[in-house]
Amino acid sequence: MFDEVLAQEKAQEIITNFIKAGRLPQSLIFYGPRGVGKFLMAKSIVKYLNCLNADEKSRGTDNCKVCGRIDREIYPDMTVVRTEKTVTKSGQEKDSKEIKIDQIREVVRKAQFKPFEGENKFFIIDGAEAMNIVSENSFLKTLEEPLPDNYIILICHNINKILPTIFSRCIKIKFDSVKEDFLKKIIKKQFEIEDSLAEKLSLLSNGSMHNVGILIEDDMYKDIFKILESIIKIISADIINIDELFSISTKIKDMEIQYIDYLLDLLLLFFNESYIMSLGNIERKEFFKYYLNFKSKSIKLKSFNNIISELLRSKYYLLNTNVDIKLLIENFIIKARENLS
Repeated sequence: MFDEVLAQEKAQEIITNFIKAGRLPQSLIFYGPRGVGKFLMAKSIVKYLNCLNADEKSRGTDNCKVCGRIDREIYPDMTVVRTEKTVTKSGQEKDSKEIKIDQIREVVRKAQFKPFEGENKFFIIDGAEAMNIVSENSFLKTLEEPLPDNYIILICHNINKILPTIFSRCIKIKFDSVKEDFLKKIIKKQFEIEDSLAEKLSLLSNGSMHNVGILIEDDMYKDIFKILESIIKIISADIINIDELFSISTKIKDMEIQYIDYLLDLLLLFFNESYIMSLGNIERKEFFKYYLNFKSKSIKLKSFNNIISELLRSKYYLLNTNVDIKLLIENFIIKARENLS
């Protein structure tokens, strides 16, 4: 059961026990990092409970028409809600930052009807933290009093952004980051790449196939590695090179938001590893040797905390406001230099 969801044994066991006992909770939160199998698990549950195969071992294994439609998200008894694409003034498509109230109202409306084909209806909110307060409040009654044949699964990457009133009405199941060795095997098999690159990607993806996808797409890892190296070079230099600072901030400004967000995640990982290595604990993953010729400076705890806080603040402004990205990056680099001086 759920063999396609890899490296999530605890979550699999909990859900399998619920289903075998005939007591699957009607309101669930799957939470954990991006790209570790939360959405895949949600779809696998829908497949298993609606599969046309009578044989237990074959249920939910994509060998029937219903499973195929669930995979393509065209099954009438499964509704998937996520942020919608919007078109900018320049004609470019980008993801909206919020799940809108009209999307949730449509879920509430659909939840009032009986299933079309199967015995149950499923509503999967992918990226539930993107619901605004109005959307979440309109969803409360549906979560609290679902019809007997309704199941709601909230996929959450940042559980701290979920309202306590939503949180308290759901059963929570945690999904962990995928271990590096296992992730390396998945990467090699799925993308058919050489061992050294698979190892590099597994280290830098922070246990997330979502991050692997970002790095692999259009060989984006090459650009991200170069930009990351340039940022560290500017931060650690004795004298700041203004031309290099402006050049790198301009390059980052022209990147897609998801790539910039991931770049900030890499910087968080970099400074975390740098601080630990400065304490003399070198039995960590060798984060630097693959792409940086950087000698870790001794970072004081207060300075480390300041840099991490600045990175987290930058991520917040990036994802939640219309911040000037060029200024955002330049501001972070300058403040990082101040804390390392």
